[in-house]
Amino acid sequence: MVITDITLNNSIWSAVKNRIVAGLTSDSITASVVPTYNDQTLSKPLVVVQPISKNKNTLKFGSTAGRYDVTVDILIMSNNTLDVDTLSQAIENYLEADDIDGLSYLNHITSYSFSQVNDAPYHIKSISVSYVRE
Repeated sequence: MVITDITLNNSIWSAVKNRIVAGLTSDSITASVVPTYNDQTLSKPLVVVQPISKNKNTLKFGSTAGRYDVTVDILIMSNNTLDVDTLSQAIENYLEADDIDGLSYLNHITSYSFSQVNDAPYHIKSISVSYVRE
């Protein structure tokens, strides 16, 4: 998939989602990969790839050349910590493995939380992945 400035948001979101789906499929890990939490009781782990955030920086004074700093937030939700940890590590590995065409992987940050959703305990792990597009 070629990422252009015109389709930057959709292209990056699709590329990240496709990389996660392909990785989970090849590793035989069961999870639903969706764009938003559907407010239903989970029957299997849920991976939510949220809309991207981006910031355009101009590299030189008076120049139109610049770069985009892009962040993709991913939420992993499950009824148990083992699923969350397994999925988190797998997704981190998929996204670190090599750059997405047109983007350079910069880093990622993870955090963990616990919540009661629809009267069920959910373990939630957040991965914030940063890329640079020059």
